[in-house]
Amino acid sequence: MAMAGQTLSVHVRLPKRLRHVPFGLHVYGAAALEQTSWDAPLEAAATDGFGLIFEVALAFAEKDGKMALGLILHNGDDKKSSVELTWAELARFAVKGVIYMGHGPCSEKCPAQVPEGDLHELGARGHWVSPSLLLWRTAADLPANARVTLHAKDVKETKDGLTSGEEFLLEPTLVEGEDAKVFQENPYLEGCGCLKVPPEAAARAAELCKQQLAVCVAAEEGVFDCSGVQVGALLDALFAYDGPLGCQVSDGVELRLWAPTALSVEVMLYDKPRKDAGTSHPMSLQGEGVWLLQGPKKWLGKYYTYKVQAYHPTTGRVEVMETPDPYCSACSADAGRSLICELPPMPQQPAMPPFRHRAKATIYELHVRDFSARDSSVDKAVRGKYLAFEKQGSHGDRHLRKLAAAGLSHVHLLPTFDFGSVPERAEDRKEPELPLKAGPDSEGQQLAVMELADQDAFNWGYDPVLYGVPEGSYATDPDGLARVLEHRRMVTALHGKGLRVIADVVFNHVFGGGPVGPHSILDKCVPGYYLRRSEDGRVENSTCMNNTATERYMMERHVVDMVLRWATEHRMDGFRFDLMGHLTLRCIQKCRAALDALSLEQHGIDGPRLLLYGEGWEFGEIAQGARGDTACQRLLAGTGIASFNDNLREALLGGNAFEDPRLQGFATGLGLRPGFEVAGDAEELLRISADNIRVCMAAGLTDYKLEQDCFGRRGLPACQLHGGRAAYVSAPEEVINFVCVHDNETLYDSTVWKMPVSNTSPEERVRANWLCTAFLAFGHGVPLFHAGDELLRSKSLDRDSYNSGDWFNQLDFTGQQSGFGIGLPCWNKNGTKWELMRPLLKDASLRPSCDQVAASTAKFCELLAVRKSTALLGLTEAVDIIEKVKFPPSEPGVIIMEVKNGPSAADGQAQICSKYARVVVVLSALSQELRVMPPASATEGMLRLHPLHASSSDELTRMAYADEETEELVVPAMTAVAFVEPLPGQEGHKAKKRKLAFAPSLRDRPIVGDGLGLLKVDEACVPFKAHFEYRWKVYTDLRQSIKETAGSLTDFATGYTRLGFTKDDTGAITYREWLPPAQSVSLVGDFNQWNEAATPMVRDAFGTWEVTLPAGAIAHRSKVKFCATKDDGSKVYRVPAWIKWSCPDLGKFGSTYDGYYWDPPGDGEDLRFPGFQAPRPPVPRTLRIYEAHVGMSSIEPKVNSYAEFAEEVLPRIKEAGYNCIQLMAIMEHSYYGSFGYHVTSPFAVSSRSGTPDEFKALVEQAHAMGMLVLIDLVHSHVSSNQDDGLNGMDFGQAECDNYFMSGERGYHRLWDSRLYCYKNYEVLRYLLSNLRWWLEEYNCDGFRFDGVTSMLYHHHGLYMSFTGNYEEYFGLQTDVDAVVYLMLASELVRSVLPDAVMIAEDVSGMPGLCRPVAEGGIGFDYRLAMSLPDMWISLLKDVKDEHWGMNQIVSAMCNRRRGQEKTIAYAESHDQSIVGDKTIAFWLMDAEMYTGMGDDGTPGTVVIERGMSLHRLIRAITIGLGGEGYLNFMGNEFGHPEWVDFPREGNSWCFAHCRRRFDLADSGLLRYRFLLKWDVALHALEEASGFASDEHLLVSSQHEEDKVLVFERGNLLFVANLHPCNDYAEYKVGVREHGRYKLCLDSDAFDFRGRGRTVHDWVYFSEPEGVPGGPGNFNDRCASITLQVVPSRSFTVYERLLEGAQKAGLDTPMAQAVRGALDKQEAAVEKRREMSDRVTGA
Repeated sequence: MAMAGQTLSVHVRLPKRLRHVPFGLHVYGAAALEQTSWDAPLEAAATDGFGLIFEVALAFAEKDGKMALGLILHNGDDKKSSVELTWAELARFAVKGVIYMGHGPCSEKCPAQVPEGDLHELGARGHWVSPSLLLWRTAADLPANARVTLHAKDVKETKDGLTSGEEFLLEPTLVEGEDAKVFQENPYLEGCGCLKVPPEAAARAAELCKQQLAVCVAAEEGVFDCSGVQVGALLDALFAYDGPLGCQVSDGVELRLWAPTALSVEVMLYDKPRKDAGTSHPMSLQGEGVWLLQGPKKWLGKYYTYKVQAYHPTTGRVEVMETPDPYCSACSADAGRSLICELPPMPQQPAMPPFRHRAKATIYELHVRDFSARDSSVDKAVRGKYLAFEKQGSHGDRHLRKLAAAGLSHVHLLPTFDFGSVPERAEDRKEPELPLKAGPDSEGQQLAVMELADQDAFNWGYDPVLYGVPEGSYATDPDGLARVLEHRRMVTALHGKGLRVIADVVFNHVFGGGPVGPHSILDKCVPGYYLRRSEDGRVENSTCMNNTATERYMMERHVVDMVLRWATEHRMDGFRFDLMGHLTLRCIQKCRAALDALSLEQHGIDGPRLLLYGEGWEFGEIAQGARGDTACQRLLAGTGIASFNDNLREALLGGNAFEDPRLQGFATGLGLRPGFEVAGDAEELLRISADNIRVCMAAGLTDYKLEQDCFGRRGLPACQLHGGRAAYVSAPEEVINFVCVHDNETLYDSTVWKMPVSNTSPEERVRANWLCTAFLAFGHGVPLFHAGDELLRSKSLDRDSYNSGDWFNQLDFTGQQSGFGIGLPCWNKNGTKWELMRPLLKDASLRPSCDQVAASTAKFCELLAVRKSTALLGLTEAVDIIEKVKFPPSEPGVIIMEVKNGPSAADGQAQICSKYARVVVVLSALSQELRVMPPASATEGMLRLHPLHASSSDELTRMAYADEETEELVVPAMTAVAFVEPLPGQEGHKAKKRKLAFAPSLRDRPIVGDGLGLLKVDEACVPFKAHFEYRWKVYTDLRQSIKETAGSLTDFATGYTRLGFTKDDTGAITYREWLPPAQSVSLVGDFNQWNEAATPMVRDAFGTWEVTLPAGAIAHRSKVKFCATKDDGSKVYRVPAWIKWSCPDLGKFGSTYDGYYWDPPGDGEDLRFPGFQAPRPPVPRTLRIYEAHVGMSSIEPKVNSYAEFAEEVLPRIKEAGYNCIQLMAIMEHSYYGSFGYHVTSPFAVSSRSGTPDEFKALVEQAHAMGMLVLIDLVHSHVSSNQDDGLNGMDFGQAECDNYFMSGERGYHRLWDSRLYCYKNYEVLRYLLSNLRWWLEEYNCDGFRFDGVTSMLYHHHGLYMSFTGNYEEYFGLQTDVDAVVYLMLASELVRSVLPDAVMIAEDVSGMPGLCRPVAEGGIGFDYRLAMSLPDMWISLLKDVKDEHWGMNQIVSAMCNRRRGQEKTIAYAESHDQSIVGDKTIAFWLMDAEMYTGMGDDGTPGTVVIERGMSLHRLIRAITIGLGGEGYLNFMGNEFGHPEWVDFPREGNSWCFAHCRRRFDLADSGLLRYRFLLKWDVALHALEEASGFASDEHLLVSSQHEEDKVLVFERGNLLFVANLHPCNDYAEYKVGVREHGRYKLCLDSDAFDFRGRGRTVHDWVYFSEPEGVPGGPGNFNDRCASITLQVVPSRSFTVYERLLEGAQKAGLDTPMAQAVRGALDKQEAAVEKRREMSDRVTGA
């Protein structure tokens, strides 16, 4: 307790130069009489030579909690030193009422008064790193008159005061050259003061380092700091040694010990392993700190220890310490004494299966004792011991042989080196007696186990004592050679089972330290050297105890020597390094190099095939490279060293080792099976988990790229995906994939925690286990399995069973006992969750049955065997994984992986697999059957279930199949299977059936929601709730009516299978037409010489006319129409409404259209399209749309064809970086000049450019190039031309029998076109069928709906100026019938093609247009930002450049419902290109485009320079700010001159202005190519970063005077200077987060014919700006950078560099992506130029 009224005088170290700063002391804790607030700390009462003095009043308080008093010296956020005192510590300091802090460990004594014997209490903050250099942080901040001295005392003399030893004056110095490396190797010492050791001391360094050392700083006021000195680095500099150590036997015996700080060393020689008295033999000091003793060979078989006399920093005095030899090969029990021995040769090893590559390993993690401790089939004497592995026919033997036969290659044994946590002699051990009647949730079992936990035979063994000696408790005799020989026999026995053996090594810490205790060895030999010490001299314990210092040369050497010993003397086949991240990277690389140097010829060992992997975790004192480069995950790429990838475990199971065990993952129900509540969107977390799993299955390669991540981003390197943690290696052998290891819960226990009993059956829990195993078995990289995963092993929910005895660690290979429900696990690691565990452990349904265990083992073997069956699973080369492994997009809860065969990157010759063309793996965590389309085959073969799955013992697995009709893969619930495509000539090969059309299986999307969700998203809709309720009722009633009459919405939309021309299986042709008002109808055409009476049709009750003709009655390409008799008896000829192709008589000017019967034979002149093969490209996160018109796409003045467009234009679009094509004028239209919007036949492709099959070939080519194809769909109106199309069906009948509304309502007076009657049932059938037709027949990927505004309102938007008032959107003016049609259209399209793209052309801005139908929205994906072109044109026409408003631009760009509805931004479309308007380029440069676009390398005219600069700026600002996607009209990307003028009478039917002059951008003599390059660069940047659709968009500055916009989009920073003439130097801009920034795109670069004013080769470091929004903050950002120059009329983009990324002089990743795209495009242009030159020459 502290007494009320008592005061503690707190002396805080503070340099004089800082004492003018108002530092105060923050005081808190129960022992403080008055606790201070952070803003009002305690003021200093006085100062002295040491620093500041504070008087802290103490209170009378009970010992409440552990912490009593906290003290922090600070000035605002600048904290200098702090301490928290326990009650015991406070009581010690309170005795004298004083405490000194801030100089190292707190002390009640002033440093100047500490006597030599107690100096170690002040730590060892001095670091003597080389003979001439000493580092001390205190010396970095010295008063001008300070004097620093080094004191050395021969500790064998009397203990006088500190000043009684030798003294050397240290001078401050600067380090450079070799000395400077000390900071590179030890970054934690950065900032220490550098002191030059005088020559007389440097010359005696080898002598002085054996003494107690201290550094002291004094000034006029006296001594104000002193500290001990660490000499580890000095010992490396003076005594690094590579010669023999330990015991060598030849003609005699030689014993060597490296102990450079020892004052003397003796060898104690013993006849027995214990208890007898030994004889002393002094050793002699040789060079390099080595002590030597030579003796006769008769010493063989004797035991020995070393007795070392040396100063030990732990006690601060000379100690005499006895220790075994750290290099010995054998010892007595409990490492008491080393054995002088000569090991016999390793037994001859049995032949094993070939092992050709480290990446082909499959590993089984097993504990020696677990293997047999409870196995009744093993002799009792050897249960739990090495020799149990020799027992053939035991349960464990049979099990391991079964796994080896299935494909297991390695067994990883938990530590088998000598460890100190188990008594090695049987008589010293005690085993617990378990309470027989204790229940499944009883505390009794763990009480019995914990009572004897440190005395029983079980421990994991991560407590190393002697690294080079096998553990004695696993041997039948722990004394002498038995442990060595029996360990070798165990390895030989495992080799005999076909299994290689991996040693688990623990070089990161030792069990003992200090001068006393039987387990301290290394720290007795060279005190303070082998153990890693903190800057102040404490032994680091972040690994749990006595961290080793592998940065020290001899510790590093010890590790390498021991690894080689186990490899050569015990024939271990690999090494698993515990907490490898705490070892230096150099140490592990030396181990790898040493193993690689072993050869079959010289050593009988294939060294390069030995595994080396470990835990690459980075924490504690080594975090962030504080101790230099360590073997942590982030630094292992390219080393050939593997590490555990914990990201797969976290993504599959959920959570991590330190979080709530109930957190779910991909395989345990996240987002699919509600369980423990998660923070955030469960479905989004599921998608992110799936991405991380995909990356892990691709071996965690940094350079691997998913085609598309869960947010739609494409081409993002895996190392940048979702934080990049899952990808950090460069080769598959560098990663160990795992789901469960000995740490934490078993796999089965994890599923118990994470999958609630309430919604998970026992079978589903078992299948979740299998699913996890499948991810490992099917993935690339090295899989590791925990022993018992296949047995549904449980540890009764124990999360850390390292010392939980045989009871909780039981492993039953018979499957009779899983270990679940055998009592509450041990309190010390699990007690806080006991109450959660009790109901689980009591639940009998959670205890796996014997049948489930047997099934699980069979499944495990099946999965191993599948992996073993083909080299396509577990690829060995990174290049092969990157090129051949793909993950097609899939729904949440499903992962699909395709691996294609091909030449191996290893040799470039042979195919990787001799059996299969590809493997497609489907892993489904869904609770229902899955049907999924696999990627298209490149070899025309059919997929089939893997033969091993087809014969699986699991019924559900056998039920998986490949549906040959739909080509879908069908996978049952919670099942993982591999489908294979056998190579031609291989068993099971089957050629795929060729299909004429793509036909996905369809299921209606169900009606969900109440149609009122939009009111929650947009509260402005709330007053119009009645409107939404009404239209939802209309919609749902109509859906229900369709369901009742047609079966489903998707069936309803198949009118083209019944109406129009159809053929049955016999070839008979049926023609049907819905035309209720007709009195009679007949089919006429070439086939019946246009005889009206020859082919009459019959009417049904619903007004549909029908006739059937025999097969072949109508020839392909025959003209057809129908002849109808009207009410007045007149007859009319009309083109069928459902006609697939129509065309005018090309030989007659002004002729009307005829329908054509289209059914091309395979051998005719017309192309018969063979069927779609290229897979649909996945929908990218950002749509970059190229709006194109096929007819006017030719360079020549003509109508271009589909074939020419595919061959000539598609490559240009792809080169430019667009990922989507929006094709105009595809639906047949009689008037060419309508841009395709006066549609006459909605089901027919435009005949001007070719035939239906030629259009299909165009779509196929676009898909093969990775581009989506959208159709400009016109359902808002139809051409009023009666003779050529659909309007000919209007005979003046009532709306119920008509396609159109009647009277004025059915006519659009501005467009001169007819308007559909959307409430008519048959019209709905017609339009919805039309949608499905284009998706299925032509494989299109979506639609741009034209004229949506006209559909939404009865006034069609005519003469309306929408203000944003919601009353304009929802009222009597709203055409609810049309709105409901669009809702139906959206749901239909999603049912046919879930990923279809739907874009609305709506100028009104109706809310909810792009919200889901279930919410009451209309269901589009995007709306067009139609106001943006108007804004740009208005500025160009009416406003001078210097008067452009930055606020106006930003307001227009951001005026959308961002985050609610997505927008396609564009600066100009086809609308701005037609006669009567101008393109942006023409507005900017006008007539000078004809004369000023020549390029001779010099600047252009003022007009041209302005025009090109603003053209680049306008497009960049638009794509950056204007929406979530981007659109450009054909040719405008390079500033196409002039306008579009279709052939017409007024221009003499000329095509000169109805084409696209792509050749202008190809020319090397014109400036157009630079505008195109800018477009290419923008798209490349967008592709690499996904900025244009990123949710993060913030405009941090819109400076009206400077004309500068600064905004952030995604992770990029954009700076646009629109000022016509002002360049700005040293221009400060805000940034989103601290870091280094570098330019990645510059519109002023020479690449784009800019002026090159921007500085490219510069890295900008951010400066803090305080709290955003706080006083003095800049632009509401936390940081800023100051740009060297921001040129006028320029657009620049800056990228934040990742840690350890690019330096000055190198391109950033984004800049590299841009450069790659530009180079690729330039190469394509050059190729076209060469081809053109050849043609011209010919």
